[in-house]
Amino acid sequence: MSKIRFLLAIVIWALPLLAHSQSDRFATAISVNGIPISNYEISQRAVMLKALSIRGDLREQAERDLIDDRLYLSEARRLGIFLSEQEISAGIEEYASRANMSPESFLAELTSEGVDPETFRAFIQAGLLWRQVVSALYSGKVTNITQNEIDSALQFDPGVTTEFVLLSEIVIVLDPDLASAQRTLARQVYESARTLSQFREAATAVSQAPSRVRGGDLGWLPISALPPRLQAAVRAAPSGAAIPPVVSQNQIYIIFKRSTRTENPFRDAEAIDYATLQIRTKSRKRSDAVAIANQIMERSPNCTQMLLATQNWPKGAFKRQTSKFVELDERYAAEISVLDNAEFAILPGKTNGAIELLMLCRRVFGPQESTQERDAVFTRLRDRKLEAYARVHLERLRSNAIIER
Repeated sequence: MSKIRFLLAIVIWALPLLAHSQSDRFATAISVNGIPISNYEISQRAVMLKALSIRGDLREQAERDLIDDRLYLSEARRLGIFLSEQEISAGIEEYASRANMSPESFLAELTSEGVDPETFRAFIQAGLLWRQVVSALYSGKVTNITQNEIDSALQFDPGVTTEFVLLSEIVIVLDPDLASAQRTLARQVYESARTLSQFREAATAVSQAPSRVRGGDLGWLPISALPPRLQAAVRAAPSGAAIPPVVSQNQIYIIFKRSTRTENPFRDAEAIDYATLQIRTKSRKRSDAVAIANQIMERSPNCTQMLLATQNWPKGAFKRQTSKFVELDERYAAEISVLDNAEFAILPGKTNGAIELLMLCRRVFGPQESTQERDAVFTRLRDRKLEAYARVHLERLRSNAIIER
């Protein structure tokens, strides 16, 4: 009996400490125009950012994002803008679809990373409200997009592109009783399978995915088809290398990134207008040639300026030509496939220490564009203008806000 009384006394003594801990957790950390942000909200947003593979000082980022969210909410209230449950649910579904997942699966993955579903819901709600605020204030100012603007965009901006990646995979399905050993195995596989041939051997021996019969080969995939954490890891990794193990959806993924490319969703270019410059130095050092290339790139916002910058160079050093993509030298084709207009690539030259500077002048399209393409360009130009108005409006709200910490 005395032991029970002793334990009860400890519990009673600890209760105020527990209550104090809970009160600190939900205490106001920041106030934005009188609207509080709690310590719990900040820590939860930081956990969510980590789950979405955001890098940097996550607590600082969480604080900045939540301050902006409060500004979104207060501005929406001022304008009398509110959301229905159906609109919020649709927003969650749309966000999850970017990762090729159902809302239930996406929320389950976030929950497994320690994110309260309400945290993600609040994030979606704030973003949707801000979108409606910007539309209500500025949509009437971005309707005057001319046909000349669309024509110019079609000529110099090939449009929204889809990013594709060529991947091989090793998948280990996590077993709660074997998780530690499986993680160790995944790390060992990653450290030993550094070449594609080694990776294929390991995939055949270890992987639990159907692709094991092909040595883990997945072929070309749109990067949007990958889970969010894998998308971030694949984008950050160089081609020709294995990516450290990533845990997603109760599976361990080890990925070998083989190559990347982008595609225009509407049509291919009829021809490619490009320029090359052969750079050789007396020292025959590649570093000296690269330094010259950097100077040329700084002075050449387009191919015409590149010609002017090299007009005193030896004859034949600079060349500008137009070819069908399928007729390009395969070295050029590989680089041009991932370049935007006026971007450069540096290739090995024909002699020791020399380099070749390649510039994509523009993709040349035929005279006829589909209605779908022109509508898509109109939408993209309108959205860019709305984004510009949104940035200015948010800066105004920030400068006028009363923020207390």
